[in-house]
Amino acid sequence: MLSFLNTHTEYFWTKRDLAARLGVDGDPRVMATTQLVAGFFVLLPTRRNIALMREWLSLATEDGYRHSDDSPSQLPNDRRFKEHRHDASIGSLLRKIHGTEVSHYEVQPYDQAYRTPTVPPSRCAPRVFANRSESLHRGLLF
Repeated sequence: MLSFLNTHTEYFWTKRDLAARLGVDGDPRVMATTQLVAGFFVLLPTRRNIALMREWLSLATEDGYRHSDDSPSQLPNDRRFKEHRHDASIGSLLRKIHGTEVSHYEVQPYDQAYRTPTVPPSRCAPRVFANRSESLHRGLLF
């Protein structure tokens, strides 16, 4: 699977109920990183990827669509929270947890999104997350 970074940090755009449901609430290695683009990613129809898509659908419809709608989070959101990005937040967290290769989404203006200079996206090497425990244990960040 190949996923692409966008400019939205999870803490700002993911309601806390979803992060808690997936066990990444308060984990800056996931929540302080930018989201993965929901509208464009590349995957092969493997069992692992099909299972991931099914989990995405299941979470999106769980508990009356609570993780996909604009209902208030039952847990207090992070102080930086702006708005929930619905299925984009679900897909981003699931792909971070399950593992994906990551690259920049070249159509977004990254220079405007960050206060510090960034390496041009075309020169950034993708990072690989084999699985959540290995990736987070090794301290890799998106």
